[in-house]
Amino acid sequence: MRKILTAIIAALAAFIAFVLAVLFVITAVLSLLLFNAERQLFNPALYKAALTEQNIYDRFSALVAEEMMRAGSYNPCRETPTDPRCLAEGAPDTGDAPSEDSGPPPFMKSLDQKDWEAILDTILPPGWVQAQAESAIDQLFAYLNSESAALKITISTKEIRERLDSDAGAEAVLQLSRAQPPCTAEQLTSMALSTPDADLSQLLACSPPEDSLTAVKPLIRQTLAEVTAEIPDQAVLGGGDSDNAPTAPSDQGGGFGPDQRRALFLVRWVLRLSPLAPLALLLLVGLFGARSRRGLLLWWGVPLLIVGLIGASIAVAALPVMNWAIATFAMDKLRASVASAGMIDLGLGIGRYIARSLALWIGGEAGVLGLIGVMMLVAAGFVRPKPSG
Repeated sequence: MRKILTAIIAALAAFIAFVLAVLFVITAVLSLLLFNAERQLFNPALYKAALTEQNIYDRFSALVAEEMMRAGSYNPCRETPTDPRCLAEGAPDTGDAPSEDSGPPPFMKSLDQKDWEAILDTILPPGWVQAQAESAIDQLFAYLNSESAALKITISTKEIRERLDSDAGAEAVLQLSRAQPPCTAEQLTSMALSTPDADLSQLLACSPPEDSLTAVKPLIRQTLAEVTAEIPDQAVLGGGDSDNAPTAPSDQGGGFGPDQRRALFLVRWVLRLSPLAPLALLLLVGLFGARSRRGLLLWWGVPLLIVGLIGASIAVAALPVMNWAIATFAMDKLRASVASAGMIDLGLGIGRYIARSLALWIGGEAGVLGLIGVMMLVAAGFVRPKPSG
């Protein structure tokens, strides 16, 4: 009777250990995903590396120029031709061309994509774009990591102001002028009689001969000096629009409200502590299932090996599955969206880089767990079971 009772208890303990081992595998795989997601997705270095890997700073002018050309030809009636405003007499048609009264100023409509690239390269050097992008990322994550009381991202405009108020700024304006139709005799006469307070749009109505640009350049420099004098050293996003702008409270549109911030903080801590759950389950597996050192190695080695195999499989399949899902379900919608092809390519490239980085961490940690499991199983083979009786 005693042997029967002992056998029943041993079988019950083994069943409980098996259930706990299954739960360990499930929670360990989830922990691999969640722990690394919190660790990586809230790491500003990941996004800086993603932007650098996509060469965005050297491509910035080309991307913005492409987007500006797309926006300049965007016609909302093409997407909603049945809208009453589109059906009204005189409304723009459903083609690509915008109406005459819409869009940018006339002198900007003469620019093609290469003109915009040249102008943006002159005004926005890659080094400045990178410095401001990385600074904005750091400020955003400082806020998310509760290092800042409210969301306030500042962008330094001092270098841009200095470049505009220089030969580089004048050259950008001259690039605008060269893209215009040739000046008529009347326009040249009017330009020659322009006063120092003339509006830049009046000076950009046409393209004068190249030898006349030298005479116009001082007037452009003076006009730009007046314009740049109104530009502050910093632009503030989320907290105002000047250096002295008050910071917006986080519960009044300057970011997450207090409740959302507390919830995010709590969720992140839960994700950080998620490995404790499978660790506790693994200890219970050994407590209920192991009756010897060899049994402990087997009860721990097999689940660890399974977790390693599942985690590595997820890491290997993550990027191909992501690419398949994008191509199958999202690509047509992305191409039909208002974003330019360059912006779509950039977004997908950043997403793939983040997914690849996350998969590498998950796969690496899963590989370590699987290796530990293999070592335990190998070690169990060298441990002799105790003789019965």
